[in-house]
Amino acid sequence: MANLNLSLLQNACDFLSDTINRATSKDKFTWKYAVLSLASALELIMKSVLYEEHWCLLFDNVDSASEDALKSGRFKSIDFETAQSRLEALAGVVLSERDKGYLRSIRDTRNRITHSQVDINIEQVKALVARGILVFLDLYKDPHLEDSYDEGFASNANRSLLQFEKYLQLRMATIKQEIEGASRPASPFRWCRTCGQDAVVCVGHEEGKCLYCQEEIDIRAVARRGSEMPLEECPQCGRESLAFILYNNDDGEFGCASCGFTTSYLNRA
Repeated sequence: MANLNLSLLQNACDFLSDTINRATSKDKFTWKYAVLSLASALELIMKSVLYEEHWCLLFDNVDSASEDALKSGRFKSIDFETAQSRLEALAGVVLSERDKGYLRSIRDTRNRITHSQVDINIEQVKALVARGILVFLDLYKDPHLEDSYDEGFASNANRSLLQFEKYLQLRMATIKQEIEGASRPASPFRWCRTCGQDAVVCVGHEEGKCLYCQEEIDIRAVARRGSEMPLEECPQCGRESLAFILYNNDDGEFGCASCGFTTSYLNRA
């Protein structure tokens, strides 16, 4: 008989994937289970960070910690609240007061759903789930998990959530400052062809990256495909990445995919 073997982190990611699947459903009953899956995902990823700090931190009573008990699973593990407090006090993970408030709300909502009657506002739960997913993906990038980090998982998660409007708005708001502070290509090349978001920034002479879905982009290749004529040397940055974009029969402009320079007239003299 086949076994199902998942590490702490893999188990956390599996619960998050279930949350994402439910968050894109139109059935209101799925939001009950979205909260349950998300609470489990968050508790497990906090424990994953603590495990990398030291495995004994998973024990409710650290003095009773043993590797045999850890391997067998026969021990009293820390709860959601203790995991959060140890994360900050012992693993050095800093959570904002807002995120800590959302974590408490997710925990409390999970407890009400599990132990009492269900009476939840769907729109409020959507906002709660959106923030919780964002907290999970931030924790997933924590240096403690560096050796297990899979950028593809995070990218796929963000792409899968494009139809979850509350998450999309929240995610774009959190990266707005980073986008505005980055070097960007000319406006026609700022939209990611994978996720469709206005989030592409320059990360090298010929490379770009979408800050929403983390897609790496050959920005000159994108410019070449979008140009009405062969790429030319940009008068501002000197790179051969200046495209001519035709908006309609009478309107067009030159735009650089490397530095964002634009002009309606190119002096070739």
